[in-house]
Amino acid sequence: MAMIGALVGAKVDNYWICTLCDKKYEHKSKYCRHLESFSHKRLASLHSLEDEGQSDLDDDEEILEQRHEDEFNDEDDHVILSESDNDDIFDLDKDSCCNDVDKYPQSDSYESDISDEDIQMIIDQIDENNTGDYYPFPSEIYALLYMLVHSPRPFGESNLKFILYVCKKLNPFLPSLDDLKKFSLPGFVPPSKHCSVNGIDFYVNLPSTFIRNCFANPVIASKIIRHPVKAKEYIKEIYYAKKWHNDFHCPMIMSPIGHVFENDFIKFSHSVSGETLGKVLKFYDKEGEDGTFMTVELLLKIEQVWIFFPGFTLLNEPDSDVYFICQQCEVNSGNIVSLASPPLPTNLLKLTLPSTSSRILNLSHEEYVNFVEEHPLKVRAAGLPVVVAPVYIYSDDTSGNRSKKWNKFDIWCISLACLPLDSSHDISNIYFMCCSNRCDALQMAGPVAADLCRLELGIQVHDSFLHTDILVIAPVIGLLCDNAMSSTLLNHLGSTSIKLCRLCTTSDGAEVGEPRTKKLAMECIENITSEKTLEGKKRLRKLYGLKEGPNPLFNLNIDLYQSTPIEALHTILLGTSKYMVREFMNKRSPKEKTEIVARIKAFSYSGFTSRVSSNIKYFKSFVGRDFKSLMQMALHIFQPYLSSNELKCWISLSKVFRLAYCVRFQMNDAQLWKDICCDFVQCAVSYMPAYAKRLKTHLILHLVDHIVDFGPTQGYNTERFESFNSLVRSANIYGNRHSPSKDIAFRFATIQHLRFLCSGGHVDGKQCGEHLRGLFSSPIVQHFLCGIPFSELLKENLIYQPGCLRKLSHGTTTCKLCDVSTHAYYDKNGTLLRDVLRICQLHNLPESASLLSPFLKYNAVVSANGILVNVGDFIKVSSTSTKITTGIILACGILDKKFEICIVRELEPQIDISNGSPLVTEFDCPILFLTNNIFVVSPLCIHSPISVSHICLHTCLLSSDSLNFIHDFSNSLFCYNIYCISNN
Repeated sequence: MAMIGALVGAKVDNYWICTLCDKKYEHKSKYCRHLESFSHKRLASLHSLEDEGQSDLDDDEEILEQRHEDEFNDEDDHVILSESDNDDIFDLDKDSCCNDVDKYPQSDSYESDISDEDIQMIIDQIDENNTGDYYPFPSEIYALLYMLVHSPRPFGESNLKFILYVCKKLNPFLPSLDDLKKFSLPGFVPPSKHCSVNGIDFYVNLPSTFIRNCFANPVIASKIIRHPVKAKEYIKEIYYAKKWHNDFHCPMIMSPIGHVFENDFIKFSHSVSGETLGKVLKFYDKEGEDGTFMTVELLLKIEQVWIFFPGFTLLNEPDSDVYFICQQCEVNSGNIVSLASPPLPTNLLKLTLPSTSSRILNLSHEEYVNFVEEHPLKVRAAGLPVVVAPVYIYSDDTSGNRSKKWNKFDIWCISLACLPLDSSHDISNIYFMCCSNRCDALQMAGPVAADLCRLELGIQVHDSFLHTDILVIAPVIGLLCDNAMSSTLLNHLGSTSIKLCRLCTTSDGAEVGEPRTKKLAMECIENITSEKTLEGKKRLRKLYGLKEGPNPLFNLNIDLYQSTPIEALHTILLGTSKYMVREFMNKRSPKEKTEIVARIKAFSYSGFTSRVSSNIKYFKSFVGRDFKSLMQMALHIFQPYLSSNELKCWISLSKVFRLAYCVRFQMNDAQLWKDICCDFVQCAVSYMPAYAKRLKTHLILHLVDHIVDFGPTQGYNTERFESFNSLVRSANIYGNRHSPSKDIAFRFATIQHLRFLCSGGHVDGKQCGEHLRGLFSSPIVQHFLCGIPFSELLKENLIYQPGCLRKLSHGTTTCKLCDVSTHAYYDKNGTLLRDVLRICQLHNLPESASLLSPFLKYNAVVSANGILVNVGDFIKVSSTSTKITTGIILACGILDKKFEICIVRELEPQIDISNGSPLVTEFDCPILFLTNNIFVVSPLCIHSPISVSHICLHTCLLSSDSLNFIHDFSNSLFCYNIYCISNN
């Protein structure tokens, strides 16, 4: 057996030399520590693998008192330890393991037994020898420990050391905490250091790094929306909306004939005129149709003009080479035949064809030059494909303390706007840029804005979806933040100024003023700056509602005054909803408050995604999610206590809430919803005059315009960013707080790059190993590193597929179908099915089954859209054999050991006989009647749960102590709750 001592070396010329690692030491103690280091052991093990033999890690008894014999199994390619002792070889301070906690080291960095050169040598060796499984990590356990140390929600230093100490006892051949901290990921870009005007350092993860990683990651690149989508009827997401179509559309497509840019001249096949010449004006996709479409300006010869416009005549016959610039048409990119050259100036005429007369116009030299000019990006791209990927930037302030008080941190984040809604809300789509507790957001905006300006011009990146390099244009499409931060970043004086709105110049909160623009704002700021007297400056600030000062964000091409969309959390939930609830509850007596609590408890939460988390009596402590749940039921709960004028105001607010949380918006209804928003503001003037002219009430008047421009607010809500703030807080709590901006920036840079690599991101043409990708995709790792709920991760499992029966109570046995207890909403105590059938009729029971057949009862079923629906919930049902549209689940389970069934009682809408339209309540909710028809349906027919409220009459009463509200369900009238978010 080859001895490792001979391989390593010995003392030469007063130096202790390790020939394996090419290092020398003056002191024997340092040499001993080196032989026990992870770097030396790793290289020694690699050496022994090459020799296909077994070797000792150290055989020099004069140097080391302990010897460890490692046996290497070439077949499994892993290390097997035959012996190990209880000595601490994990490079932990032995005294700190048994002494008082106060004796633990308190610094963030510990002296390591290996140098930076050792780490780099390990990385190089790994890159050379690791060919796949867990690249860039040496092994699975190394990857898991690295994820543990660099988790988004960090552990304390002492906790990490103890966890690794326990792991070390199970497997001594593990890296130390310092080794894990010093391990460098390939392609890692560290945060860049910058200095504010006040001389304060802060660190920034540049947005260009985020864009490069997004396109280099095939998981994300494949989901990026490359072109705006023309909607059939509804605006669903931002790429359906007006702003993307007008300002952020991609100027090129990749076609079989090559790259086609806007302003290019093409020949395409047309169903009427055959092969036709045209100029490309715009590219877009169409909802529900394949391929990319183009708006093309037609250039027709005279014979084609006659085909398009029968009866058109000219005094003189034009030459055959003359083209007429006519109308525009829509062309599928699949119909492109070839690229073409523009006609000569002498062969180009403009033809106008109004309904009454036609004119032929000659183009001037300037008009011709503009008409044939190439798109500027075609030259800049230099043959590369061009992709436009708009982004959101987000800024907020949060506390760096556990108490969520004091120690304010200002934060900047960035997120891709060109992803579908379900992907854009993932935490992995939020990229942390910078934070500081000594610089405000505007002071840190300089390097962020400078890099964003470069992204507006375009950077070259590798696209893992197209498998080629591309030119990415990543302009800012929206600035997301609360109202106070928006005013700060736009040099606005804030909501307390006379010109209270950052979006318009109004002085009256009940009206909309002239829209603000960046050009006008900069002129106003220049006027304030040039004013020499303090009194003059104050007068101009008051007049304009703006303040002077440098603002790096104004260097962006985007007009931020038109690109700070209204978000629902701070404007609706923590604005008008909060005002209205406080105004309502302050007028209630203690007895009425107790009654309201009882009514909320008795309300059905079917269809709700969350509940009111605390007692309504403590409404002053409500947070956003409490107001969100309360607003979905407010009309049904508060109605008995409202006057007619108050009810009108609450109905208007509920409609505004419904608009703010809609998932799609009908374009033709824009004016209708504007009128509803105006009605609410006018009602608020009389109902709560103290709040009527506040900024958040006024901003509702701008809500519809922003939905038309940016799509439904769900695409740019700030709730996900507010949740992200807790990660920043955790990173600060578990740091030493000497340089929080640096520590937090490096932590997030590591986490973000770790996610990028483990999900398959390309770095220098390499991807992580297959086994590492599989490890990263496991539910436990996804939940730990990406914060994805287990409910989302487990949807792929068989038991969570649509139609699966769930919640079989422990000890449940079969019974007769007629003896099944139907714990439905209308009977909380439960009623046997045989008793219900005395007044109801059962339909669609399988022919081979009967009421005496055995039935195994379950308590829930997975609906068609993957939502768990409980027995007693109201649901939508679709079935080919019945006409059920809505109903209530009485029971579900397995009948006669072979039929999986759900038993549903039907709810029918009440119809107005005079006009055939559904009857509605005074707050526009359709009235439903609980019929006596009970149907047996397949679990696959169960669709999403819905919210239905009982219409209470005088027979629905409070208990004597007012603690319980008792519904009288002999009254079978219900109403469909249109204000529930899941029903939107």
